[in-house]
Amino acid sequence: MRLPFWAVLAGAPALLPSVTAGPSTGGPAASSPSPSPSPSPESSASIIIAKLPPCAIPCIASAVANSTCSPDDIPCLCADKTANEEGTICVEARCSFSDGLSTKNATQTACQAPIRDRSAEFNNTVIALGVITIVITVTRLVFKQFFHPTKTFSADDWAILGTLVICIAGLVIILRGMTANGLGRDVWTVTPAQISRFVLYFYVMEILYLAGISLVKLSISLFYLRLFTAAVRPAVLRATVAFNLLYGLIFVTGAIFQCIPVDFYWDQFFDPAEGVCININLYGWLNAAIGLAIDLWMIALPMSQVLPLRLHWKKKVGVAIMFLLGTL
Repeated sequence: MRLPFWAVLAGAPALLPSVTAGPSTGGPAASSPSPSPSPSPESSASIIIAKLPPCAIPCIASAVANSTCSPDDIPCLCADKTANEEGTICVEARCSFSDGLSTKNATQTACQAPIRDRSAEFNNTVIALGVITIVITVTRLVFKQFFHPTKTFSADDWAILGTLVICIAGLVIILRGMTANGLGRDVWTVTPAQISRFVLYFYVMEILYLAGISLVKLSISLFYLRLFTAAVRPAVLRATVAFNLLYGLIFVTGAIFQCIPVDFYWDQFFDPAEGVCININLYGWLNAAIGLAIDLWMIALPMSQVLPLRLHWKKKVGVAIMFLLGTL
């Protein structure tokens, strides 16, 4: 995280004698006129300093001593990228996550940083896409149950129904859990307790996402098993179904137990949590690579049946596009 600490520096000389000599340009800070209006050290700095954890104060002292800005020039210190970077590295090394977050909140507030909140925009997008998905899926299931000649669900329909349940659960978690606890807002405006709850909901969403994607792939492979049994070797289709099922079970189980103990996933940012987690980036890339390979295989399966058909090439293209859209 990037922590602009410099708004607190107006009062640093009073608390940290080693900085009273002012910036490296020479003259003492007390006698240097401020180039722009800023709060006086007596009126604001003591309040800001009081909000900082002790671990951050030495970082501020070192950064202000190396800055070309006057210690009481808050706007200059807030804009000093070099000093900001130095303070960031120091605080990340010396302070816990919660202390770093408290420091960021105090300094960003003092620097009058704009408070950004895009949670409403995100919620509107999620609701719109979720409603479209739910309507399309429900329409299919209603047609299959009441208007299709068989009037009964096949195995692929049950898999899609499971995906629908996951989709609805995910919508509720995003709207009532994630955005309610900071999604779409700057991290420094969120409390440590909210971050912990956000990470918990994010953990649940990881599991639901992997389960939902796996069920979609399983549904398509079950549909192929029902459609192409006479044209493709049944063993190939059954192996595809089994592989998709195994893929889902392995990655969902891995996501559940990616940290030991499990609650370390959402407690790891705060003190004094202890545990170990897998390399989640590597895990994500592995899931994406295998998922892409499955997608390509399930595109190739119907294409292998379209090419031999005795149809005009335009009709073959139309059938191929239909399968591609369904798979994608």
